[in-house]
Amino acid sequence: MTTRHTLRLLAATAGVGALALLGTPVASAQTEATELCTIPYPNANVFEIPASSRVEVSPAGPGTIDVDIHTKANSLIGYDQRIGVVWANLDTGRSGVAETNARVRGFDTLLEIDGLTTEPGTIAFVFSASNHGWGDNYTYGDCSAEYTVS
Repeated sequence: MTTRHTLRLLAATAGVGALALLGTPVASAQTEATELCTIPYPNANVFEIPASSRVEVSPAGPGTIDVDIHTKANSLIGYDQRIGVVWANLDTGRSGVAETNARVRGFDTLLEIDGLTTEPGTIAFVFSASNHGWGDNYTYGDCSAEYTVS
């Protein structure tokens, strides 16, 4: 069973020049989802259990993409998760941030960031996961990738 969650877009005000230093391969925009990267981190309730979030993007119109994050929480009781993305269009200089959050559990919780407007170009991304489990248990992870938006 897949649980779906939607996004909150945040306005971008600052450049993200450091993203230009990423050395990851560039994926081409297609009509279907493209896997960008996977965020590894420990389960937020039992640190010895690995968990992860797989990031996929798909075209949603000119200069716009949809982002799907498939979280494998490896937890029956679940924990709270926030997924953030910082992006920079390396061709136009435009940049921005977005985030979504949900209670994740089981083996496939879907979080979504729909309608992310980056404008056409090569986009550098940094995705981050912040997880809060029992008490003061927190885990974190991130991944980065580049993707060409048409």
